Amino acid sequence: RGSAKSDLGDNHDALEDYNQAIALNPKNTIAYINRGLSWQRLSNQMQANVDWQNALKLLTDKLLQKPK
Repeated sequence: RGSAKSDLGDNHDALEDYNQAIALNPKNTIAYINRGLSWQRLSNQMQANVDWQNALKLLTDKLLQKPK
């Protein structure tokens, strides 16, 4: 839903959806990336960077995991 709202230019509501997605799954890398895009579209580059750093950390952690 967040992506659809963001595509329509409703970035404030998109943020709420991404917040819910992250609350349900704190390892949802895509939600962090997309929320960062919404923050950027709302001219909040600092918060966008925070979300993108979180996404990068999650991806890095996943890549560095030892196979089970």
